[in-house]
Amino acid sequence: MWRYVVVGTTLGVVVLAILAVLHWCFGVIVIVWPYSLYVMLLAIAGVLSLPLYVMVKFFGGIENILNRKAAEVEKGRDELRKNPRTMLRDENKHFRREAARILGEEKDYGAVQLLGNALHDEDEEVGHLAAWALGEIGGSEAVGPLVDALDCDIKDVRRGAAMALGKIADAAAMNSLRTTMESDEDESVRQAASWAIRQME
Repeated sequence: MWRYVVVGTTLGVVVLAILAVLHWCFGVIVIVWPYSLYVMLLAIAGVLSLPLYVMVKFFGGIENILNRKAAEVEKGRDELRKNPRTMLRDENKHFRREAARILGEEKDYGAVQLLGNALHDEDEEVGHLAAWALGEIGGSEAVGPLVDALDCDIKDVRRGAAMALGKIADAAAMNSLRTTMESDEDESVRQAASWAIRQME
């Protein structure tokens, strides 16, 4: 495409230059004027086609990128439905969030260790959902990771861990919850710990 545009534009400019020389030297204009107008229009069209071609290539490239992204998202959704445990380690934070939610809804006891690791995910929402999921799954194995999460730097994760421990209601977490209730810097976390303790009394 580029080759034809450049060649056409160059020929148009050359012909216009020749016609200008003929007119200047010999006064030839009546016979060649219609042709010179045609060539001039051809040259203008050639020049204007350059940005048009660039636009077509640019937006065509964007469309291809969007199509690839859509295909990746659809593939990720299929994998979520088939194997949420694997997707809990996916590079896409939205897939990790959804995986944690699915594992909690399915009460997948075999995912407790994975969810325990997800409590420390770089994405705060993933950590919060992992705490919720562990509370839904329950069991003594979930208590340890949740107690550790009470010391997390992210308040939403600490609050989620306290709520999950209250739902599990395992007395092994009582001392840690009391410490959190008395000393955590965030009021919502202290309130969650207080609620959890009441579930165990």
